[in-house]
Amino acid sequence: MTKRPIKKRVLVALSGGVDSSVAAALLQESGYEVNGAIMMLEGLPEQNIELAAAVADRLTIPFHRFDFTKEHSKNIIDYFVAEYEHGRTPNPCVLCNKVIKLGLFMQAANELDIPNVATGHYARNEQKNGRYLLKKGIDNNEQSYFLYCLSQRQLSRTIFPLGRYTKNRVRPLARAHGLPTAQHKKSQDVCFIPDGDYASFLKQRVRALPGPVLDSAGKVIGEHKGIIY
Repeated sequence: MTKRPIKKRVLVALSGGVDSSVAAALLQESGYEVNGAIMMLEGLPEQNIELAAAVADRLTIPFHRFDFTKEHSKNIIDYFVAEYEHGRTPNPCVLCNKVIKLGLFMQAANELDIPNVATGHYARNEQKNGRYLLKKGIDNNEQSYFLYCLSQRQLSRTIFPLGRYTKNRVRPLARAHGLPTAQHKKSQDVCFIPDGDYASFLKQRVRALPGPVLDSAGKVIGEHKGIIY
């Protein structure tokens, strides 16, 4: 069997989940020279690191660990807490994708002399008239919304292999490739709060101030414990 020619080198952000694992497998299958890497962030379960390493071993690709804990804490967690402190609802994933996952991660790819990066997001990235267009993935739970802050420079180097796949197709592909993440549960919304208990996380960092609950006419009908709840 004739070996496919190598097209380009790509660094895939492995999370220890099924989506990024299949993204790496699909890129390898299409002829890319794939490297895998996991970003060390606060709250990352040890199991995810082990699974990401096992995926790289299964695909026989180089595996890297990047420690972005300090940068993630300063730029993402501090922002998350400050927004609640000021009575606003943050979206840390949007900022994290721009600053950490496709910011610092892309810098790390530069140091490895790898021109492209890839993630397991359900989104599409298409070039038209010299510009890159971020488009919705075809899955019902597509994720382009979490990527809308990406710059043209970032989009020009980013691949989303799962943009034309649905989650229902991805899990069978993981099993077909023998990936150890095939049955791994869906990742949580905010990675640094693994149990999803925002209030417990925030009450260690923000003073919870009670306030009134009003009806549509402005009449006080109760009291809440604080915005973090």
